[in-house]
Amino acid sequence: GPVLDNLAVWAGHWIQLRREHCEPPSLMQTFLDGLLVERITRRPLTVRFEFKSDPRIYWLVVDGDEPELCFYDPGRDVDLVVGLDEQTFGGVLIGRINYSEALRSGGIELVGPPELQRAFPTWMNLARYAKYTGGRPAGEKISMAAV
Repeated sequence: GPVLDNLAVWAGHWIQLRREHCEPPSLMQTFLDGLLVERITRRPLTVRFEFKSDPRIYWLVVDGDEPELCFYDPGRDVDLVVGLDEQTFGGVLIGRINYSEALRSGGIELVGPPELQRAFPTWMNLARYAKYTGGRPAGEKISMAAV
C-alpha cells in the first residue's frame, strides 16, 4: 500500500497534463464523481458549464439526493454559470492548479450570486493525492516523507 501511494504521488506530480487529456465529457464526469452533494445547500440548483474551446454546454441539476449531469438544456432557470478552460479545470481537479489561481488567471469564471460563487469550490472533492501536488512549480521535488 505505501509503495503504491508513493508512486501515485510521484506520478501526480510529474505527469504532463496536456489539452488532449482534458476532454470536457471526461472532466464533467470526474467533477460529478467527486461532487460533494451534501455541501450544496441551495436546492433545487442548476449550474451551466461552458468550456472555452468546446461548443458543448453541460448542466448540473441538483434537485434531491442524486445530482444529474445533462447534455441538453433541462429547461430550468440557471443559478450559476461556470466558464472553464479545459486544461485549467483538469489541473484543478487533479490538484495540480490551486482553485484561487485558476480564478485569478481566468481559467475558471463564475457568473451568479456571490454566495454560489463562494460555495462552488467547496463542492469539489479533489483527487486523493491533490494535497501533495497542488500549486507546486514544475520541477520542484516532493518529499515522500509527507505521504
